Amino acid sequence: MNNPNNPNGLEQIDEIKKMNQTETGYYATKGNKTRDFILGLFGPVVISIFLMSILTKLSTYGSFFLEGYYFSAISIILFIIMLASIYVSFRKKRRYIGIGLISFFILPFLLFGACMIIFTGFN
Repeated sequence: MNNPNNPNGLEQIDEIKKMNQTETGYYATKGNKTRDFILGLFGPVVISIFLMSILTKLSTYGSFFLEGYYFSAISIILFIIMLASIYVSFRKKRRYIGIGLISFFILPFLLFGACMIIFTGFN
């Protein structure tokens, strides 16, 4: 009980908090799960719009080649950042952000497939 390195008994308090903490940790409520999933799903869209608006404000060259070059460079950088974000979110135990980011990549393919089925029929 009387630890000379910890005179206030903070270790015991930390142990009690760990015992009382739920097994899921950060995701104790559905609100946290929902918030992180929406952040993962719509976050890339917001970041992309923000970066592209900055690009159009800074692009005063008037050359379509340069604007295309900037667009492709920023797109590649955003893709790499999103892949790294998926990895980091799972490493930091915020898995619903990672699931939202993966859904962000899969959702267009699912929508395209659904539209193809609707327009071409089930035959």
